[in-house]
Parts: sequence; structure tokens; C-alpha cells
Amino acid sequence: MTKPRSADNTNRLLTNPLTRSIMAKPNLTAERLRELLHYDRETGIFTWLSNPGKNALVGRRAGSVARGYVILQVDKNHIPAHRAAWFFVYGYWPEHFIDHINGDPADNRISNLREATKRENMQNLKASFRNNKCGILGVSKRNNRFRAVININGSVKHIGYFDTPEDAHSAYLEEKRASHPYCTI
Repeated sequence: MTKPRSADNTNRLLTNPLTRSIMAKPNLTAERLRELLHYDRETGIFTWLSNPGKNALVGRRAGSVARGYVILQVDKNHIPAHRAAWFFVYGYWPEHFIDHINGDPADNRISNLREATKRENMQNLKASFRNNKCGILGVSKRNNRFRAVININGSVKHIGYFDTPEDAHSAYLEEKRASHPYCTI
């Protein structure tokens, strides 16, 4: 866990590479965040210490939920609570992604958060993508059989063909646990 080295790097790191949206403004300091909010490391919950707006009452839980993630609004900036928790505790914005170790995007306890590259963060997937017709992570149907594949360091590894989707998924999970250090399933 290293601190960003330059202002240019800081601005780049605050941009979500998937959506190109700003996750937090560089003018928000850890001191300002700590002035406005209390962060409970044991629960992962932010509460207001002051009243910066009409919905922010002292002692009230901060944030709203969007797609399972808690989003805070601080000084007109929308900040994912997991990134704010990291910033609050360590005093710098994470260089890459923040991975929820248990896979629950609303669980923002600092013990459940770890810095991860995009590749490492993808290792923690628990469900298949929407375009997977089989609906099972790591499994696709080919000629009345079920194929298990896994992506390891940017390369697709063929695990094998199986008679049932359950057998293919079991083989996938075995390989995933062996090959993906960030895997939690």
C-alpha cells in the first residue's frame, strides 16, 4: 500500500477507469472528511458529526445505497463509502480498486476492505455475467456438454468438458481456489 506520488497521479487515481467518472475530488482532504463524518471501523458505518445539509443530521447514518454500494455525498462529491473508509483510515486515496473481501458491497468495515488491481478484484466474482446463457460462473454449454474455463493472468485456461453443469462448476471452483489468491468462494 503506497501513497500516490504526484498530483497528476492523484487526479488519475480518483477516476473510475470503467465509467471515467470522478470518484472524489482532490480538494477533499482526510481532515475535512474526519471533520464532517465519524467512521466506525467495527461496523463500517459513517455517521454525521455536523450538519452540512438538510438531510445530514448529527448522529444520523450517512450515505445512500446504489446497486448495493453505500455512496456518501460530501461537499457535493459522490464518494463510494468503501473508498471513503480507506481514505479516512489511511489518509490517502487507494491507488486501484477497493475489494470487499466477503463480497458484500455494503460491508465497509476496514477489516473487510483491501486494495486490489482490476485483475485481483475480478478474482472475487461470485456470480456469472449476465450474458452467460448457462448462468453459472466459469461454465458454458458446448455441443450438449458443459465446458469449464478460467481466466488466469489474462489468459483463458480450458479446464475440461463435463456431462453436467454442476461437475463443470465444481472443477472451475477447484481451479479458481488454486489459481486466484483473491478468491473467497
